[in-house]
Amino acid sequence: MKQLIAIFMVLIMAVACNEKKTYEPGGGLNSGVFILNQGNFTYANSSLSTYDPVTKTVEQSVFYKTNGVPLGDVAQSMTIKGDTAYVVVNNSGFIYAINRKTFQFISKITGFESPRNMLFVNKHKAYVSDLYAKYITVIYPLTNEIIKHIPLGRSSEAMVMAEGKVFVANWSNYNQTAENNMIMVIDPETDQLIDSIQVGKEPNSMVVDSYGYLWVLCSGGYMNEEVATLWKVDPVSLTGDKKFEFEQITDNPTSLCLDQEKNLYYLNHGVFRMDSSHFELPKTAFIPEGDRNFYALFIYPENQIYVSDAGNYLSNGWVYVYNSSGDETDHFEAGIIPGYFVLNR
Repeated sequence: MKQLIAIFMVLIMAVACNEKKTYEPGGGLNSGVFILNQGNFTYANSSLSTYDPVTKTVEQSVFYKTNGVPLGDVAQSMTIKGDTAYVVVNNSGFIYAINRKTFQFISKITGFESPRNMLFVNKHKAYVSDLYAKYITVIYPLTNEIIKHIPLGRSSEAMVMAEGKVFVANWSNYNQTAENNMIMVIDPETDQLIDSIQVGKEPNSMVVDSYGYLWVLCSGGYMNEEVATLWKVDPVSLTGDKKFEFEQITDNPTSLCLDQEKNLYYLNHGVFRMDSSHFELPKTAFIPEGDRNFYALFIYPENQIYVSDAGNYLSNGWVYVYNSSGDETDHFEAGIIPGYFVLNR
């Protein structure tokens, strides 16, 4: 009898521990973090995970569990506006609009070549960048329809707004003869390309600091054609205020982020942190990569640091959470190639 009671207690504890880490599919998420798992190219095995940093609960494949259909082929990025979350599915060539709390399907926007990122420029208009197309696609969010295109003559990737202008990174040189080292400047009132700024090769990510400056991180090229660089740009004069060069030609920094304390973060085989008021790149990693394969980076509003580990790119990856001192506070399994984080609040 004592053995049966002991086994019964172990089973109860196992169930309790399992309930601590998961919650009922479709139960919704009122706040927390979305983790967009890219999946493998052409396998259509991307997925959407959720994480609540307060209760430390996680749920996998919430889109599929709620709607009964797969998310698609290469989930690239996600943008939230109001109660609607827009999931950009790159190789499938569409954007899913879903309810950010219940994950239920709202609509599907089609007509793209290879969509990458989505940026709301006002409540009536959103821009979508594209890897293959040489234009920005303009969406009318009230009907989730394409209304026009803005010719760029180049591919487009990351987008941010500063000083009433939209800055678009030309990251890929696919299907273009020009160098992929430009930031294109668009007037969102007229939807016209008005200027450009030359930076380093392959600008992959951008942020705007509390002083209004634009920071641009450039990897230096897929084949390390040039040294990677970090640029501080004045969005008013459209000129480079400062250029930082990385030491090694093999450096490949990505995922530029900014916290509430004006610190810049990026990945380069580890998490690096840099005070935006300093004039020198950090020499050592703030969070060493070790035997992990860091892939994506995100800073939670309370300065929690989220880093994904893509592992072998074939099986499920992991997410590690660190505090502002660089100490690990949690970790959890995600989907295949966790590549993008979004705050759900």
